[in-house]
Amino acid sequence: MEQAAKHFFQKNPGALPVYEKLESRMLSEIEDMTVKVQPTQISFAHERTFACVSFAKLGRAEECTNPQMVLTFGLNKRIQSPRVQAFPSPHLNRWTHHIRVSAPGEVDAELMGWLKDASLYAAEKPSDGGFYSA
Repeated sequence: MEQAAKHFFQKNPGALPVYEKLESRMLSEIEDMTVKVQPTQISFAHERTFACVSFAKLGRAEECTNPQMVLTFGLNKRIQSPRVQAFPSPHLNRWTHHIRVSAPGEVDAELMGWLKDASLYAAEKPSDGGFYSA
């Protein structure tokens, strides 16, 4: 993991083990993926961004746990799961999913399947200046 990613977690160090597990699995299971650390999020991409992690707050304050990290990704379908906290549809046939991830054990086969699907979806999606633009 890059030093910049470790720096990103300075204000929320409890979420670092969750991120380390996520990044490790993504790098080993999703080919040709790049990681870009930005001031408010860490993005995962091929030519286009297909997922990101941030410290966005989801739900009411009492529902927000610490450590907490929010994983955001897009698909051409809405996932029906209690794990999905929000799922706006900013474009026709595009659903953005927000999932609260608070423990390394939550980085499981189900979550990785969604991320693999998001990676494939972003690779196939024509550029329109939105979330999946280069």
